Amino acid sequence: MKVICTNLGKEIGYFGPVFYNNLLSLPFLFVAALPQMRDFIERASDPPPSTWLYFTLLMLVGSVMTFCTFWCMNHTSPTTYSVIGGLNKIPVTLLGIIIFSQKPTEMGTLGIATAVTGGLLYAYGNSRSKQLMEIAATRGGGSPSSLSGVSGPDVKQQSV
Repeated sequence: MKVICTNLGKEIGYFGPVFYNNLLSLPFLFVAALPQMRDFIERASDPPPSTWLYFTLLMLVGSVMTFCTFWCMNHTSPTTYSVIGGLNKIPVTLLGIIIFSQKPTEMGTLGIATAVTGGLLYAYGNSRSKQLMEIAATRGGGSPSSLSGVSGPDVKQQSV
């Protein structure tokens, strides 16, 4: 995805990927809105002034979110982007528990614990991999797999 976004950015400009991403999502939104289309048309004929404000804010927030998504994909790896995308659901879940006074089920608690554990393990593995790469570079280009027996204190002493 990172390569595609980079290549598209060169061909269609800075705003192109955002425009086409939003354009491609319209058919899916249209199909989802079909059951409510008649009611929407009736109410859209004479909307209150605040409706235009909310509609404009909705479009701006959606575009900013798409810009942020492409920016993040351009600056991180796909795995990191995916993990962060999964981990951001945890604070939302906890806020929902607090705000709505709704305790999670046993399965929900297990899901939250699994997500937190997975995120922490990924962060640890990613930092450990970088430390091993630094050690390999200082020892003359050995591969990180040859350093798998290096203990934690050795890694910290070598990387300082």
